[in-house]
Amino acid sequence: MWIFGYHFYPSFIPAIDFNLGYPHVTGSNSPLEFFGNISSICDSNGYVSFYTDGVTMMNFLHDTLQGSKHFNDDDSIVAQYGYMPQITAQTSFILPYPGHPGQYAVLHHSLHPLDSMPYYQPVQLSMSVVDMTLNNNEGEMILKNQSIINDTLLVGTLQTVKHANGRDWWITIHKWKSNSFYMALLTPAGIINVQQIQTGPNLIDGLYYNTQRLFSPTGEYFCIARTDSAKVEIFDFDRCNGIISHKKQINLTAYSSTDFLSGCSFSPSGRFLYVSDSKSLYQYDMTSANIANSKKLIANWDGTGGFNAYYFMVHQLGPDGKIYIATPPSCNVIHVINNPDLMDTLCQFEQHSLTLLSNYTGRFPVFPNYRLGAVGGSICDSLGLSGINIASSNLPLKLYPNPNNGNFIIEYSLSNNASGAIEITDAAGRLFYAKDLSKYSFIHQINLPTIDEGIYFLKYLNGNFPKYQKFIVVRNN
Repeated sequence: MWIFGYHFYPSFIPAIDFNLGYPHVTGSNSPLEFFGNISSICDSNGYVSFYTDGVTMMNFLHDTLQGSKHFNDDDSIVAQYGYMPQITAQTSFILPYPGHPGQYAVLHHSLHPLDSMPYYQPVQLSMSVVDMTLNNNEGEMILKNQSIINDTLLVGTLQTVKHANGRDWWITIHKWKSNSFYMALLTPAGIINVQQIQTGPNLIDGLYYNTQRLFSPTGEYFCIARTDSAKVEIFDFDRCNGIISHKKQINLTAYSSTDFLSGCSFSPSGRFLYVSDSKSLYQYDMTSANIANSKKLIANWDGTGGFNAYYFMVHQLGPDGKIYIATPPSCNVIHVINNPDLMDTLCQFEQHSLTLLSNYTGRFPVFPNYRLGAVGGSICDSLGLSGINIASSNLPLKLYPNPNNGNFIIEYSLSNNASGAIEITDAAGRLFYAKDLSKYSFIHQINLPTIDEGIYFLKYLNGNFPKYQKFIVVRNN
């Protein structure tokens, strides 16, 4: 579930529900509005457990989470304004707390007015803990505002990725006016191994020049789409020891019509990097010997949108393996890259192809790759997690409803985080449908409106162990 936006109607904010295998537009009656930060997490059934705008934390009943009052406040700002204002994007993440079932670690920073400076920057990275088994399973904050890093930090630069052991979490944030990354590790024992690494260019972006930054789904790359210039910074990342190192700078100044970048994303396999300014979308091949020269222009803005132009803004990879690209505030449409692991225009980019039930703020909720597994065979494979889900014959496969009318959902789990495929045949073995499944995806809708009534077989391919599911098509007259 993605919840985001502001109150276009009283208390109503738009949302996207992926539980049906496709992006179903819906909404929530929530008292919160999301003008900057959006963080949420779902339970194992795909329903929202709790969420936050970085200032207030709400449970799934859209009520303030017990024990969370004044979470992430900054006393100096509250004293100045009388309240804590909205916080910009990428200022909090919600992670399953390793070794603590039912508990979640919330990493977050506030804003702080710097002396003699026209800036508001965080001066502390903190952690709070929510236990969703308490308060009649409505959740309770059991740890609030535990300090992790005390320093002047660059606002909106928080990111997380799984450790190579497949259990713990690396947490990174940038030091203000520097080329320094802070790295910390979240383990069952709490936060350990805080380190500072200098690499790449100095970044001095303030509150109004926030960058989008993210790890690739595989965790081997880190990317920053800079809004202070038309430059992309690409880094290598070692999930074992937390070392980040500058790999490449791509300068789009000669191509960009706006002189700044609006968003970035990686394809599910991590092979392709997508970068946008407000009017153009580009693709880069991370396997190329010269990444900058692999640039492909995927599309230019088609001129739609009227007063609120449908420009290209921040990106987010969805659970269906597609990449969604936001439009500016006060729009109600989203652009979609349908096949991001295919080269050039074969990626099938569609502008304004998804329409929400109301306007939103041009921001998406930000999620790490929760399904990233251990790096098998490495010195960090100390937990034995890389061997889980190797035999595809033991992996779950659900098809519903069954019987159906040719429109149904499949849920699957890809072994070793590899890509897969499905094929549908009739009882005589004739092929009716074939589809590749994106790496790290786990749900897919199939719609075969012209298929005849009868018995069919879905073949699920992942590794050396194909799996079959029989289903029945029935037409209601």
